[in-house]
Amino acid sequence: MRGDDILVLLPQRSLAAPYHEALRGAQMPPGPAVRVTTFASLAQQAVELYWPLLAPTAGFTDPGREPTFLTLETSQYHMAPLVEEAIEQGAFDGVRVEHARVVSQVLDNLNKAALQGLTIDEAYARLELAAPLGEERAARLNALRSARQISQAFRDLCLRETLLDFSLQITLFNVHVLTNAWSRTHLLRTHRHLIYDNAEEDTYSAHRLVSQWLPVLDSALIITDDDGGYRTFLGADPDGVAELAARCDERETMHGSHVMAPAIFRLTQQIETIFDSRHVPSTTDSSPHAPRAETPESSAASRAPSVRATQSPDTPALVTPAESFRFYPQMVTWAADQIHALVDEQGVAPGNIAVLAPFVSDSLRFTLQTALERHGIALATHRPSRAARRAGHAHAVDAGAPRPSLLGHGACRAGCHPGVDSGDRRSGSRARHAAVIYRLSPAAAR
Repeated sequence: MRGDDILVLLPQRSLAAPYHEALRGAQMPPGPAVRVTTFASLAQQAVELYWPLLAPTAGFTDPGREPTFLTLETSQYHMAPLVEEAIEQGAFDGVRVEHARVVSQVLDNLNKAALQGLTIDEAYARLELAAPLGEERAARLNALRSARQISQAFRDLCLRETLLDFSLQITLFNVHVLTNAWSRTHLLRTHRHLIYDNAEEDTYSAHRLVSQWLPVLDSALIITDDDGGYRTFLGADPDGVAELAARCDERETMHGSHVMAPAIFRLTQQIETIFDSRHVPSTTDSSPHAPRAETPESSAASRAPSVRATQSPDTPALVTPAESFRFYPQMVTWAADQIHALVDEQGVAPGNIAVLAPFVSDSLRFTLQTALERHGIALATHRPSRAARRAGHAHAVDAGAPRPSLLGHGACRAGCHPGVDSGDRRSGSRARHAAVIYRLSPAAAR
């Protein structure tokens, strides 16, 4: 069997590391390499390969022009003027949202729609139906309609200038490559064997491709995890796995993990310690999931002291409010009181406290900062999506300083890291710097 007859399909590139490592091993026979890729990469390569076939019927102004494949950054560059024009016309006056947020959200809407096989109008029609009732409904609907106009204008720009953003690449692949008899047949005959790993974390479009591929393959192995981290927020379709499973001749369920990394195993021990204070993990614990191979990490872990529980059996592992909160600020105030209790009553160092949030808005930052200031605890926030020039420490630096000095030396002298907003800008302040609030950023879908 030739190596290039085998395709390993994964939902994202980071999951390909074990396969690349195995394929680089000395035991691999010489010959063509196994193809390890993602659906997004496969779609882009197919669109580039079959471009002369699909361009004349895809609606491009100049089908003979060589396409330009856009990255996330270049897509934002071309989208930004359209958003800026809409903001100047007051399209988003009814909602409080930043320019960069509108750009990223409109692109995300386009990408999600393409992966789910929806047109721009269909996607925004669903978003409008999902708008909650209330006094802000009208403003949200107006914002969605403006976003639809921006999305359509951006698509028209791409068709006019032969620019292929991610959403257009997926649309061309689904609508043209897979429907053209010649390109579809050629693509499906490229590989004879398929390994599809972490299928539950992939998208509807990827599942549809695999379902069309299965009848012409000599063999296929589809691997899913029941307890895997579904990337539904990034467009994953875990329910589509059931349809793929129905197309397989054999189905087998395996219990237990045989490939757990040492770091994950140690994390499991830590979590067990938290939720069961009577459990005392040690380096001699025997577990069917424990890593068997000796690695530098596991060797270092064996020399480290054992983690022992310090809580009493009556101490809850997770502290939750005694009552539910009706308003958002009440929840933030409760979190600030918990931080104050940790610092003053339990002696926890403020710098050892982190507050995690899926999105750190200005209102959340201000509310939490104000609540902590009443206890003399300062706050620093870290938002990767926030430009460094908008951070508090950047404004504190002389505006006439060279920009590299502002981001490097100036920010470091102020005791902050670029991208961190200092919650206490007073010179010589003696406030205790406590919680750092982070925005959790999910991995890219491709």
